[in-house]
Amino acid sequence: MSPCHKPLSPQHWSRPLLRGSPRTGAFTLIELLVVIAIIAILAGMLLPALSKAKAKGLGIKCVSNEKQLALAWLLYAEEHDDRLPPNQHNANFTGWVRGILNYDPANTQNTNPTNVTAALLGPFAGSPQVFKCPADRSQAGTLPRIRSVSMNSAMNSYSGAAASSPWLGATTGVNYKFFRRTPDIDAMGAANAFVFMDEHPDSLNFGDFSIAIITPATLAQARLIDVPASYHNNAASVAFADGHVEAHRWTDPRTVQPIRNATGLNVINSPNNSDVLWISERTSVPN
Repeated sequence: MSPCHKPLSPQHWSRPLLRGSPRTGAFTLIELLVVIAIIAILAGMLLPALSKAKAKGLGIKCVSNEKQLALAWLLYAEEHDDRLPPNQHNANFTGWVRGILNYDPANTQNTNPTNVTAALLGPFAGSPQVFKCPADRSQAGTLPRIRSVSMNSAMNSYSGAAASSPWLGATTGVNYKFFRRTPDIDAMGAANAFVFMDEHPDSLNFGDFSIAIITPATLAQARLIDVPASYHNNAASVAFADGHVEAHRWTDPRTVQPIRNATGLNVINSPNNSDVLWISERTSVPN
């Protein structure tokens, strides 16, 4: 046999791989655990960022919806000799919306889209979706509710000051102005008067957002009659009579109420709550 074809010895068959030789085995358990740990760390870093991005996107959409609703409100007044759409305060009355909302699946006013599309602002709004914040997940039974915004109770509540909104002057004893036509708002300034606001789903019922107005002198008597929503990082979208919309962040933790999916979150004593003062100063002015 030629020396060039000498068979390999058994010792050669079992010779270990030299350092640097390619590996043929699978990952070790330790290596797999390291990879899993790295993935978990990356997920922990990325998921909060993705969650914040999603929340920001919903906030932008909410502001856009209220902007469209504010323009619908202005268009209605323009086509009705400056008269503002009546503010719904009754289950059967058709104002800017109609119906009373709660969580009862038997109450079709919760889920029937005609309660916004066939109401006075429906033809001007363009879509029933503008009446609802996209972050509002509230349902009546298995169906989503149709609305999450309410209108300032000083904006043409339909049946006069005493019947339509008894809360406005309940704390100060002052007779506050009800705005019936757009020129009436000049006394306050359209950029200072809020029209629409996201309302907490457990507080939402009639079409109006009620408040007992306070002043700096009566801050210790502050209370939340209707409760604003806080879907967007403790903020709510607020639309004003000049058509601009802002996302306002609440500063008092008592304003940011948890969602329990149960009707009845109303009239909360909240002494020295600066958020109540902020809303008060944008609701109305004394007659």
